[in-house]
Amino acid sequence: FMDRASFPRPSMRASVLLSGKREQLATQAEFDLLEFNSSLGCPLASYEDATLSLVGGKALQCWRMMKFGLPVPAAFIIPTYVYSLHIGEAGVHDLIDEVFSSDIRDASIRDMTEAKLEEIRDKIMSTPLNEEVVDNLKAFLSSIGNVTVAVRSSGSAEDLASQSFAGQYDTFLYKKTVDEIIESIKGCWKSMFQSHILEYASKSVFLDAKVGDKTEPQVYTPGLMKPPKMGVLVMQMVEAKSSGVCVSKNLWGEPDEIMIESVFGQGEGLVSGELTPDRYVVSKYTSKLCYQELTPQTHKFVRSSNIDGVEKVAINQPSDEPVLNSRHLRAIVVAARAIEDFYNKPQDIEWAIDENDTLFILQARPITTLESTGPLSFLPPGEGFWTFDPTHFPRPVSPWFRDSYGFKYASHNSRRTGCMIADIKLRFVHQFGYQQPTFIPPSDALERAAEAYWTKKLYEDDYREFTDFFRPECEALQDELQNINPSSLGHNALTKHVARCFDLAVEFWKRHHTYTFPAFVVVGDYMNRMAALTGKDVMETLQLLEGSSPESRGLLNRDDPILADMYDLLVKSDKAMNLLQHKDAAWAVDCLMHWPDELGDVMRKVRIKYGWRLAGGYDLVVPAMIETPDFFLKTLYLGTQEDPELWLKGTAKVQKLADEWKSALAEEKHAEFEEILSVGRKFFRMRDERGLATDLSGVGLCRRGIMEGGRRLEDQGIIIRAEHICVATKYEALALLRCDLGSLVGNQGSSTEFPTPRELERRFEYIATADPNLIPRALGNPPPPPDEMSLPKNIRRTMDAIHTGLLRGVWDEGLEDVDEDIVKSKDIVKGVAASMGQTTGPVCLVIHEGDLRKVQKGDIIITYSCSASFNIVLPLCSGICTDYGGMLSHAAIVAREYGIPAIVGTQHATTKFKDGDIVCMDSSTAKVSLVSRKE
Repeated sequence: FMDRASFPRPSMRASVLLSGKREQLATQAEFDLLEFNSSLGCPLASYEDATLSLVGGKALQCWRMMKFGLPVPAAFIIPTYVYSLHIGEAGVHDLIDEVFSSDIRDASIRDMTEAKLEEIRDKIMSTPLNEEVVDNLKAFLSSIGNVTVAVRSSGSAEDLASQSFAGQYDTFLYKKTVDEIIESIKGCWKSMFQSHILEYASKSVFLDAKVGDKTEPQVYTPGLMKPPKMGVLVMQMVEAKSSGVCVSKNLWGEPDEIMIESVFGQGEGLVSGELTPDRYVVSKYTSKLCYQELTPQTHKFVRSSNIDGVEKVAINQPSDEPVLNSRHLRAIVVAARAIEDFYNKPQDIEWAIDENDTLFILQARPITTLESTGPLSFLPPGEGFWTFDPTHFPRPVSPWFRDSYGFKYASHNSRRTGCMIADIKLRFVHQFGYQQPTFIPPSDALERAAEAYWTKKLYEDDYREFTDFFRPECEALQDELQNINPSSLGHNALTKHVARCFDLAVEFWKRHHTYTFPAFVVVGDYMNRMAALTGKDVMETLQLLEGSSPESRGLLNRDDPILADMYDLLVKSDKAMNLLQHKDAAWAVDCLMHWPDELGDVMRKVRIKYGWRLAGGYDLVVPAMIETPDFFLKTLYLGTQEDPELWLKGTAKVQKLADEWKSALAEEKHAEFEEILSVGRKFFRMRDERGLATDLSGVGLCRRGIMEGGRRLEDQGIIIRAEHICVATKYEALALLRCDLGSLVGNQGSSTEFPTPRELERRFEYIATADPNLIPRALGNPPPPPDEMSLPKNIRRTMDAIHTGLLRGVWDEGLEDVDEDIVKSKDIVKGVAASMGQTTGPVCLVIHEGDLRKVQKGDIIITYSCSASFNIVLPLCSGICTDYGGMLSHAAIVAREYGIPAIVGTQHATTKFKDGDIVCMDSSTAKVSLVSRKE
């Protein structure tokens, strides 16, 4: 009964779920065809072969959804043929032709049409409706129990992908008698001839349906516009407990999210803007609530007691409870996903929920405001002020990362330290991360917590817990992943392993922030106390922490016996050394991994322990070091050329500096100096190793298993490239691996449809090519400066430590005093000197993880920001410059470990300098200056 060309193909799952509903409709249609002449009106579900020109846009959309089995209220369609009959009987056909054949963009001509339009409207209303149409309408009303109905326009240029005419034609609500309904039907036709319709049409691209089988609208040409036609829907009214709109694509955020707005009662208050709705953003595939903005609902629109339509009334007992509960949201999401899947494009959907909690779809139209090209639109993801977080999210994140990452696991330790930061909200706009801290006021309880943390040295308990339990537990999880060879697993076992990898990746991210506040608070407190004790600048105190975290050296960490043995064995073999410099890096790595005897055994251990560390970020989409073999070999070769005693010499240098500082103090201060330094070094190591123990190593090993699933899907032609599996959600990946012809039921009881290969490719390419330089640094209005507040002693100590160790140390960009001339100049940037020194060399611009392989010995790396994964590349370079970050950012820490200059927080270096440019870095002035441009 459906034309293949007219209907986008629905999903397999939707066909199975809704087939029973469609069979009932088909049976009913057989009976209705015996009673009704469809050309003169019939139940919508019984109409055959509906097209845009026969029933209009709104009715066509509802007919398609009803045939598909979606919950559309019972409705009666008056086709456009009836409109044509009525126009002929009213004798206004020639008048309409005169109006629509004129150039309506000409104001003087349009003024002359007003009298003609008024005559058309009067004759439409005064002409009786065709008697057979009235008889069919009465039969339908009797079949549904003579309940109230809504009479809705369905123009032939309405609810189209190119234009919607939303709100341009009239709708009539709560009509019950036949006479009321007939007058409303004519009222819909009359509304086509209001002046504002011509104004809307004259500014639109398309106007009317084409002649023939095609149902696309016609391009408007001045003086040649064809008169539109209109069908009318007589639809059973839903006595709405709540109603609203749903957009199946988040217009200002993630494409895999759905936007929902809802009010109590009928939706007219929402459409007119008289009521402020509750707003929700929900995951399209898991029904997880991502964000909500609730507004106390004090009024609603209900059926009017003394006039036509609806009226605004006060709610007797206003409540702060949301309009929709989780069950309502899930039902709307499932329906929206099915509608979008059916039409194969995002939809703007009107819905209502009745007193029995039954969901009805009132209409759906394509979203006409989507921008397929051009700049992205960034709106605040909630109330208040939101700042871009380039340290963790310099690029768009994957769906897995978006759903897994958060700061909520840090909140417990935050209060334990006496910190006033209660939480850090995280929202994603176009997959870029924005954050907003929330604060709690100082209180006696918080002061007691801070006092206990400092006076009882509870931070020592944190450190013991970190070393005795946290790190061993993380290592145990890593061992679990290291001991499984994904390539040797059968298909079912691999599918289970991939599921476990997704779960463990989430677990590693949960653990990442367990010690965030203790690490930054105690390191910040060390900096403040050491500066106060010695009279040094707080940033100078970081010099005494160099060498505290040998793990930060990555593959060059000779403190690890495995790496020390590997380098000793490599330098003893000329063949192995030649492989480290071979042009075919992938082949050379393969040879080393299959090397006989002891070297081969060690290389395979290194590949598992270090090779599967992420090489440029925290996300599953980031390749591991072993997946960039030329870079892997380059780092190994550097390690063979490095002085084995370099680390020890650096440690001795730092100790000498510490002795000088201590000797300058009075003897009674020496013990305090040693205590402060000891605590600082322990927690500095904790700060670095918590990430290495969790996301960089753990998530990298999870990627190893997931990528094996991707390779098999690529071999079967299910996805285009293996790495595309990393932009699938867990349930999408498992559904693809299982080739489940339905779908996999997720945690929320909702279903996950197959993402198409092109959809996965689109997600991957967006992450790979998005330009963070175009991302606004902040969204929303900044709050006024806080009032000066006298904090209790111990809370003050904690907050000062947070300011030094986190706010200033990680996010401070240092541009407050930069000259305007420097900002405008294309040849110079200024930031924060994070590691002292001066150097001149060629620029290597690292924008994406794959760019790391370009780094050559002596290059100056310029990048957005550095994660701890950059540790493996910094030994190759002679300097590093970042757009974002502070004195405790990863770039600053590792640069100091290697004694190379670093300037961070310049904001514009990646846009001012290009690959091959020769620049001079001078930490004494915190500037990077152009020497010469690459030809």
